[in-house]
Amino acid sequence: MFAGLSGLSLAAFVVLGGMTLSIGDGYLNTSFAVTAFVWMLFNIILSIWFFVSSLNVLDESKRDRLMNKFFLSQIVDDYIQKAYIQAWLRYPGGHVGQNYLGNIKILPYSISEKDDMLHVKSNISKGDVVTDIYIRPFLFLLRRLEAVDGQDAEIIILPSFGVRSGELTLLSSRNVKPVSGLWRWLLRRCIVTGRPENKRDLDDITFDFFGEAYDALNDKNISVFRTGIERLTDTYTSIKRSYNYEVDKNYLDEVKESGFSHTFSDSFHYELRKFFRESVKSTEYSGEYFRESMLIPLRVYRKTQSTCFTDFRQFLLSLFRVWHVLNEWKAGLGGPLSASQELTHQALIRGYIGLWEGWSMTTITGKPGSEDSTGRLMYHLHNTARLLIPSVVADNASSVRYAHDVLCLWFNQSRFTRYWEEEYRWHSFFLTPDYLSLKETEPQWNMLLRGSKYKKDAALSIMFANALSDLRLLMAGYLIAHFESQKNIDLADLVNHLIMSELYEDRDTHDTLTPAFRRSVDIIDMILRIEHCNLHTNTSWYSGLSETIEVMNSYNERPYIPGRMYTGEYEDLGSLYGSFALLAIKLARPAEQVTQRVNEALAGGVFSYSSKDRIISILKRLKRDPSVPYEGYIISEADYATNVVFFNDVLDKYIDVFSRSKTADIVAAEVDQARLRNTDARLTNELPGALSEDVLLKYFTFTQNSECDRNWLAIYIPVGVSKEYVARELNQTDYGDFPSVSEVNRNILRRLHYVLWQSQAKLTIEVNNLETLLMEVAQRSADQNNYILVIYGSRFSEELRELVYQPERHDAFSIHVDVSARGSRSLPFRINNCLIYLVLNSEQEFSLMVSAESFGELRLFRYPDGTLFNTFYRSSDDPLEGVMKTLWEIEMEITDTPVARFEHR
Repeated sequence: MFAGLSGLSLAAFVVLGGMTLSIGDGYLNTSFAVTAFVWMLFNIILSIWFFVSSLNVLDESKRDRLMNKFFLSQIVDDYIQKAYIQAWLRYPGGHVGQNYLGNIKILPYSISEKDDMLHVKSNISKGDVVTDIYIRPFLFLLRRLEAVDGQDAEIIILPSFGVRSGELTLLSSRNVKPVSGLWRWLLRRCIVTGRPENKRDLDDITFDFFGEAYDALNDKNISVFRTGIERLTDTYTSIKRSYNYEVDKNYLDEVKESGFSHTFSDSFHYELRKFFRESVKSTEYSGEYFRESMLIPLRVYRKTQSTCFTDFRQFLLSLFRVWHVLNEWKAGLGGPLSASQELTHQALIRGYIGLWEGWSMTTITGKPGSEDSTGRLMYHLHNTARLLIPSVVADNASSVRYAHDVLCLWFNQSRFTRYWEEEYRWHSFFLTPDYLSLKETEPQWNMLLRGSKYKKDAALSIMFANALSDLRLLMAGYLIAHFESQKNIDLADLVNHLIMSELYEDRDTHDTLTPAFRRSVDIIDMILRIEHCNLHTNTSWYSGLSETIEVMNSYNERPYIPGRMYTGEYEDLGSLYGSFALLAIKLARPAEQVTQRVNEALAGGVFSYSSKDRIISILKRLKRDPSVPYEGYIISEADYATNVVFFNDVLDKYIDVFSRSKTADIVAAEVDQARLRNTDARLTNELPGALSEDVLLKYFTFTQNSECDRNWLAIYIPVGVSKEYVARELNQTDYGDFPSVSEVNRNILRRLHYVLWQSQAKLTIEVNNLETLLMEVAQRSADQNNYILVIYGSRFSEELRELVYQPERHDAFSIHVDVSARGSRSLPFRINNCLIYLVLNSEQEFSLMVSAESFGELRLFRYPDGTLFNTFYRSSDDPLEGVMKTLWEIEMEITDTPVARFEHR
């Protein structure tokens, strides 16, 4: 275009030169001629350059490079930049850092407005949003904030509850010293607001990569289709490589343009999985299109040249989707395939299996024991087990057999080596992936190794072999729990192949197959293997198996309608224990015994006390009622009725062995003295406050004394507890507030009441009704000194409570309402200045009028460790039972006898 415009300008210049010839100036004519000649040469050179440049567009490789440059400069760079900006604007607190201000905690976000917070607000126009933040001045202002002394200070920057029409909350704070008006004004200048930018949502730009392939698929042009596949692969991988940074990090795996959607990489693989669903339809007339399509994940992974786990996960999930749509396509046809379609489908299945377990996969997962290979192998193993479910759901017998053999051969295909010596010397049966998170120097490893030397390769080999066995049983149990008999698949035969580790296709690899489950004790031991190290954390082997169940459920559920709410049950591995029990009943034989490996593991300390307790509970739940018949396809009703007795018998033997081991742990355990001392310290700290809150005890002067020659009275709280409750390192539950300080208060009050009962009152009066009692008390409290009327028994309790609501009677008895006197046992009124205190659980019926000044000192003996209590445990004749006592020594001083005693008649 530029060359054309230049040519037109030159023509106009020549015309202008011709017009100047009429002037007859030779110098001017020469200047026009030279200029026109130079301009003509420039046009010729420029045209040649543009022609050569246009040839680059016709070259496919050069055109691809131009397209990559366009994506990088015009789209992806903008995508990444806006993603980081939007992340900052949404949650600035999360990017500043929680501990940036030291003693002031910066919360990343808040979804609800808190009344106790102070807010800095700014008026904005309707529809405006935060468009920018001046970070350096903003951080400078934050550093000027100061926390209130002794308080936990918190701030929230741009809280999510702060967006309202015409108003924006910039900062919310709690326990932060007030800021000046200048500080607020400067803060408003740091946060820029304005109209939101009208921008295109870039989350779907990866769909454009597949445009040429989609067109070729619709046109049924295989050569163009292959070219489109190669181009989209090259385009994405070159872009992906362009955004690598540091070690195994990539911006496209981190940023989300909208904040809530997929990352750029996830979006590409999401579009890739949609492409699989479309390309599989071409299998009806040709398998070439889908064969090329299912190679895309491998090509993408190789060309990205990545070693990070994120890319491996995306690659494996996309490859798994190929298997899912391939089975789904056959099931969706609703009828038998033609001969050619069946051959094509079988060829695609075999080709896929070659991708999943072939040499290319082993190079990606890495050699066992190499760096980062363990996580890849574990993820690949989980997904290998999951291959069974799409095939079973599709009722595809041939793909089920392939998926089963892939699972059983996984250990062999992953190039593991058997270590026979370590399997024999270690407690190798109980080695699970839980031990991956433990260092080999930790006690759990020492118990497992049984004094032998640790060998990493042997540990990984045994660990993955055990994991594969666990997954085989998991799949068998899942099939029993979730699938009924099907038309094309013999589920009973499939389950039998899984538990017996038998291949459908004969191969000379039986030495590398994991052991079969031949007896019921094999399945029981497998449950023990999983549970012995189950810490119920998200990284445990139990949780990993539960996650596999959750993923398989997603392929085995009804289709969902968008926008409709659904409810369901969360299933973990424990939900399949009932199915495991059915398999164990199928394999049960008479007179089975607890296996030697379990007895040796118990003796070697492999099972912790908490795991023993949990295992006993699980085994008890596994027992079946022989009188309840079984209906299913795994075992006949007659065999079930016979074998369930054998199964219950061996469970009782396991329960007995673990119970005896648990009892031995309790007997051998030491009393947790540290926890008992913590109880003493807690009661010592809480007692002064509890005494000051009690209506009677607050009149005493509380003191501590360590003199031994005083007239101390020992009081104790005895509680019968099991040895397990106080055993060190066995009972991990929190004591809480046992014994509670309120129980100590009750015992001290009981002693006070006893002392008052034993005191000889100055005057004893018999009263027959409440009016007489109130008149006597009113007369003796007329001096307005502090008195307390302690009423024992329930004779006048109801009348006294009703008296609160009878103000017409108050003047006659000098009663005035005092809400502050209300308590759990005191009434909200006084007679003159006499408090009314009720003791309803007394068997005797009388009242004592006591002067508050007669309460002297309440002394507690202080032990050498500084506490006022001594908690200890004493065993009984039964070594598993005993008594825990909390003891304290007290001296209570009453300086005067009661003013009067009123006998209720």
